[in-house]
Formats: sequence, structure tokens, C-alpha cells
Amino acid sequence: MDGTFVGFDIDSARWIADKMGFEVEFQAVAWDGIIPALQAKKIDMV
Repeated sequence: MDGTFVGFDIDSARWIADKMGFEVEFQAVAWDGIIPALQAKKIDMV
């Protein structure tokens, strides 16, 4: 694996971001770190 995120969800998020004029950046987050990352505003969506 080269670390590239792939799949329907990824393609959908990229398409939506493109249509809205946003840049999207994907990052891997451990399951137990998702809520703390959202609360700390380190990520915007899951």
C-alpha cells in the first residue's frame, strides 16, 4: 500500500468538496481518537 485513501466514500467526499470549492485532506485517525480530534478541531468530519 502506498498510503493513498481509496473507495466510494473517498471519491464522494472529493467530488462534493470539488463542487463546493473546498480542498479536502484525508488522514487516518485511530477509532478511539475520533471524538477527541473533533472536539479539538483537528478534524472537521468523520
